[in-house]
Amino acid sequence: MRKFKTNYFFHGKTSCFNLRWIPYRLESVDLSFNQMPVLTKELLTGTKHLKHLNVSHNRLNDLRKGVLTNLTRLESLDLSFNVLTDQKVLDRDRLGPLPNLTMLSLAGNKISELPIEVILEVS
Repeated sequence: MRKFKTNYFFHGKTSCFNLRWIPYRLESVDLSFNQMPVLTKELLTGTKHLKHLNVSHNRLNDLRKGVLTNLTRLESLDLSFNVLTDQKVLDRDRLGPLPNLTMLSLAGNKISELPIEVILEVS
């Protein structure tokens, strides 16, 4: 069996596939443009090697606690152009710790301030 590592694109198709088949060593997932309202643990099950996650241009209004905590290898996280608010993303239980994160995009959300404590805990 071929080992997949990158470039899984599911634009507009999250309801059309079974997420249990996502390979364990997957490094890059693009779930943008899917109209997802929430990012849950079940969506990212088995992806602890993930380095790049793009969930931009959805309808994310909540980032559930603990969803990203297993993704310790994550280097880039694109949460841009959703409907996230300060209280739904900016705490350690939702956003981190992510020791390898070098790129975080929150553009186009309803976030008015980004506390330095959150940035220091993420980086």
